[in-house]
Amino acid sequence: MGDLDLEETALERALSGTRRILTSAAFNLGVGGAVVITGAAAGLETYGDDPVPIALTAVGIGLAVYLISSLTVFIFQLGLAPVRQRNDLRRAMRSVNRISSEEVVGRVCDFARKGDDLLQQLKAAGGYTPEQGDEVERWTDEVASFLPLYCGGKSATEFSGASRGASRLVAKLEARIAVLDALTDSLTT
Repeated sequence: MGDLDLEETALERALSGTRRILTSAAFNLGVGGAVVITGAAAGLETYGDDPVPIALTAVGIGLAVYLISSLTVFIFQLGLAPVRQRNDLRRAMRSVNRISSEEVVGRVCDFARKGDDLLQQLKAAGGYTPEQGDEVERWTDEVASFLPLYCGGKSATEFSGASRGASRLVAKLEARIAVLDALTDSLTT
């Protein structure tokens, strides 16, 4: 399985699956047995007891069986690749949404603490640098992405709307932190 690769094409997925199967012991034993049986049977049927034509026929048929088997594996892998990619993505999406309520409370508390740390830095400096403004914006984006997934749309709307009407960055940050504090209280009671 491995990690989810969102950049992987269906062809890359098919080639990877084909390589995995072609190097497996089960495939090689199965194809090896089929090669020996079909090659020997065809050679004996066609040429009787002469060993050179039997050997050449067996090798030729063996190569053909291996190539046809390999091509068949690749075609099946190519057909299954998009389905497997979709299933991997579904599994990844389900696992993203599976965090406990305690973890949600912890994350919301952590967001509030980090926001409060940013607020204290801004208040201590009496203003803010462009880098601090960017840091507040990143924090806001991170919280805004988390809330709809784990706390619902109402919480996300309250968080996003909390800073309306505030003109200063400090006031916006204070309003957003207040929403997170209220959310923490509602989640823990």
